[in-house]
Amino acid sequence: MITTSERANTDPALALGLLAFNTNVPSLEACDVGGTSYQYFIDYLTGGAIKSPLSNNIVGKFLSNQLASGLSLVMTKSGRLLAISGLSGGGIDVGEPPLPAPASVTRRTSWRELIREQ
Repeated sequence: MITTSERANTDPALALGLLAFNTNVPSLEACDVGGTSYQYFIDYLTGGAIKSPLSNNIVGKFLSNQLASGLSLVMTKSGRLLAISGLSGGGIDVGEPPLPAPASVTRRTSWRELIREQ
């Protein structure tokens, strides 16, 4: 959700064709240090939604009623990609981002021998 005061003030992360970043919406109260945060996952080639059954063409989601301090994409030993975000209250948010569909595997379908004449 985009609001007039939403800011992308954290570093983005790129992995496996996925560009991930957090945004923050500071509180409207002058003396309040809080706010809300959102998380976005987009296809780095198109800037649009990830083409994946998990994404449902949704680019962003509500993250927390706290400001996000950053985002890291981490690959686990089992091969899962995790999005880890630090939050202003001291906690972290760990989620699994939608991954783009893998590229099709190329293979040889035919061949012919090239003969060089002497």
